[in-house]
Amino acid sequence: GISINLNYGWFNPANVAFQLPGGGIESKNFLLGVGLSVGEPNLTADQYHTLVVLHELGHLLGVGRDTDTYTKSIFDDCIKGK
Repeated sequence: GISINLNYGWFNPANVAFQLPGGGIESKNFLLGVGLSVGEPNLTADQYHTLVVLHELGHLLGVGRDTDTYTKSIFDDCIKGK
């Protein structure tokens, strides 16, 4: 099956906090980061969720790689304008 790591912004992809080894906290905006990598700076949380599931499904089926080109092609072919 598809594995989704819920620590990487599933519930609130615009504000994900990580505990740093030295004890501090670092925040990341996965919604913006992923959006910029696919050419959509206004990516919605629903689009993000769909993209993550399709990306991971591609890995399960052996057709995907962890590259911005692979993820952008999923966005362009399956999500953009839908």
